[in-house]
Amino acid sequence: MNDAEKARSMEDFFRSIYPIWRGIEKKDAEHEASLSMDTISRREVLGECMTLHKQDIAIHESGIKPSMAAISSSNEFRRKAAVAEKYNSWKGGE
Repeated sequence: MNDAEKARSMEDFFRSIYPIWRGIEKKDAEHEASLSMDTISRREVLGECMTLHKQDIAIHESGIKPSMAAISSSNEFRRKAAVAEKYNSWKGGE
């Protein structure tokens, strides 16, 4: 799989899962907007964390997945980004 095919595969994946995560995000935001600040502050877990978990579970249960070649490409990008970030923090953030 060449780079263009990998990018297209990831775009297709993101396009497929968008309605899932956006719907959950919108529903949770509307629910949180209806709560009082006192109710929100008493929560033990941030609303954003609960929303992310709901999104992860819904996407996993949907069975929608990118191709393995695209995943390995994005993992390599994340690895390089982590190395660069570590190097930059070691240098003092230059």
